[in-house]
Amino acid sequence: MANTSAIDMVKLADLKAWLSLTTGNDDDLLKKLITNISQQILTKISRDTILSASFTESYDGSGTPMQALLHYPISAVASLTINNASIAASPDGVQSGYVFDKYALKLVGAGSAWPVAPSYFGAPSTFIKGFKNVVVTYTAGYAAVPADLAQFVMEWCAFRYRQRGWIGQKSKHLGTGESVTFADDNMTEAMNHAIKPYKRLIPV
Repeated sequence: MANTSAIDMVKLADLKAWLSLTTGNDDDLLKKLITNISQQILTKISRDTILSASFTESYDGSGTPMQALLHYPISAVASLTINNASIAASPDGVQSGYVFDKYALKLVGAGSAWPVAPSYFGAPSTFIKGFKNVVVTYTAGYAAVPADLAQFVMEWCAFRYRQRGWIGQKSKHLGTGESVTFADDNMTEAMNHAIKPYKRLIPV
């Protein structure tokens, strides 16, 4: 039996309930389908994972007070250094240091001048321009797969599973004289709508 993957966005039991399946005949197939479609979604949104995880990343200093991070929503920042100097969090959002929202870090309450050496007074007013001179360790991602994204993965898995019976067919004539037309299989519009809120917006 295929193992559950860490990237899976829906559970096998939930997908089987959606499909009204009571047997385990296709469990391995369904598990592979869940993993494959979950990976396709992650590729489309330029993420390695949608779930909360810890990241350590280096950025080129922008020369501005704000630095967008690759992963979101940001839930915690463990450390920030600029030119090898450690920057503390602002204790109140007004005093010198950094604050963050779900997308970015921002420097607040800083003086107009700041040395580039580790010995300094206060904190810099900007993410000083440089090559990979800003290093941040932080936690970002969702505690669980967002419900709307999980629902889309569920529907796409169900669609692909049912599609096995009519791959390559546009329509089928029944013995009763009726005909059935099969839906387009690309689901591009639905996918673009589902993933838009979760797509990484800044380059890797």
